[in-house]
Amino acid sequence: MAKAAMFDIYQTRQWKEVEKKCTKQEWENYGMKAIKKENRRSGLYGTLNEWTRYKRDRRGKKKGARSQSLTQNLIDWDIGYHYAYKYEMSKLLRWQWCIVTQLRSGHNCLNAQKKYGHDSTLCDQEVCGDLKEDLRHYVYVCMAYGQQRNTFFDALDLIYMDVYGISIDSIDYEELIQFILFPLQEDLLDKDIRRDTAARLKLLNQRITVLKLLCCYVEDTGRFKK
Repeated sequence: MAKAAMFDIYQTRQWKEVEKKCTKQEWENYGMKAIKKENRRSGLYGTLNEWTRYKRDRRGKKKGARSQSLTQNLIDWDIGYHYAYKYEMSKLLRWQWCIVTQLRSGHNCLNAQKKYGHDSTLCDQEVCGDLKEDLRHYVYVCMAYGQQRNTFFDALDLIYMDVYGISIDSIDYEELIQFILFPLQEDLLDKDIRRDTAARLKLLNQRITVLKLLCCYVEDTGRFKK
């Protein structure tokens, strides 16, 4: 196990740095627990760095080319690491977390966002005609899910009113989708909120409620598999 963990460190391209910091004898004396901890740390650090570089590079592309990226929302909204993600993982069921991740990343079963294995980008519902089935269509437009959408938006409106004092009817699509996928993202980073434990927990729980409402909408429409 220890050898496998050391090999994983090599694969994360951190081997050379580690090799310079300790002698062969010291390295042989490292315990498996310490090696796994270092592997996780270096792997996470490398992933975050690569994502930061990717966002920076993609921002420089022309609008037409950028629109082809499934992760374009993450780039436009400058989404990065957030301490709320760990809280989400502890409060959501596994299938809920998977659905949220698919919708956030843009890699999901919607016809216009499938990574592979699809012949058409159009919605399968006859009432939608020639409309593309992307995230906007699924959440905001598709006429086959009108009843489920009304229930979802009514519950969502109560939370938005409680936090911001205005209805979701007064905000545009882009802002609404960002609120649905990454609820209260910037509010949770406010310094005063982070110092106030009660206020932070309230916002975190409201964030979880929004994500659960989203998962209920997905479950009610039956469009995604658990």
